[in-house]
Amino acid sequence: MKSYLNNLLNIGSGCKLLLLAMALLLACKKEQPSVPSSEWQGSGLEVFVDYEPLAAKNLRLFYFVPANANATSPIVFIFHGAERNALEYRNAIINKATAMNFIVVVPEFSEASFSDVNGYQLGNVYIDGDQPSAATLNAEAIWSFSLVEPLFAFVKNKTKNTNATYLAIGHSGGAQFLHRFLMFKPAAKCERAIVSAAGWYTATDKNIDFPYGLRSSPLESLDLAPLYTKNITVQVGTSDNNPNSSSLRRNAQADAQGLHRLARAQYFYNKAAQNASILSLPFTWQLAIIPGLSHDYVAALGHAADLLFP
Repeated sequence: MKSYLNNLLNIGSGCKLLLLAMALLLACKKEQPSVPSSEWQGSGLEVFVDYEPLAAKNLRLFYFVPANANATSPIVFIFHGAERNALEYRNAIINKATAMNFIVVVPEFSEASFSDVNGYQLGNVYIDGDQPSAATLNAEAIWSFSLVEPLFAFVKNKTKNTNATYLAIGHSGGAQFLHRFLMFKPAAKCERAIVSAAGWYTATDKNIDFPYGLRSSPLESLDLAPLYTKNITVQVGTSDNNPNSSSLRRNAQADAQGLHRLARAQYFYNKAAQNASILSLPFTWQLAIIPGLSHDYVAALGHAADLLFP
């Protein structure tokens, strides 16, 4: 009987110790500061006016934040084509974003605020980018390219994200914007970029006049070494080879790059690779030619996401 009572007392002491430990653990948890949650949830729309020089543009952002997103989920900017259909681009990537757990932000460069090729694809660097001159060079503060870095800071705040860098996909007209952005903003925090099926390019050649090359522009003094070691993939489909595409620029300078998007993508990549070799510079770009892919932005975005998150 005495042994039985001792056992009960021992069990009782053990339970008390267990309850005390649990109470202390709960108290510690309550004292820890909570991690702030994202202001953005799921799909939504936000108007960006935080960059004062271009605040009047009222840049609309179509975003998607997966349910499982956290402070370190990658932020992916997607740049739409010439149709300015940011909402459709956002919707086209939602399934991939959910499966791969990345945050999507698609800025809408509307025709009303960023008119024509000059306002969007050429970044508003000049009053008329097709007729550039020193006298018509715009202040850098009002370049369309100058929106992206402040926008990244804004998105980080809205999503409570801690990443120091972002990723980017540009398709068609958005690929034009993106590859020139990487040139005009060499210090940008873009970690990886997919330049998908641009209609034509600014080649990394200082013997060709801007906008088809770097000569006679601020890019003429660009240090190409950091550009050639960026994580850039030039993407294009084998079926994106229609020389009569309605939105494809056709003139002597553009046709020198090839007669369709497949040829022009290969030209842009090969010209960069050749110039890097001539200058004895490291070159880390990739060329991704996707079998059967046409100019369809939905399929192109899916392939681009797979390249970003293999």
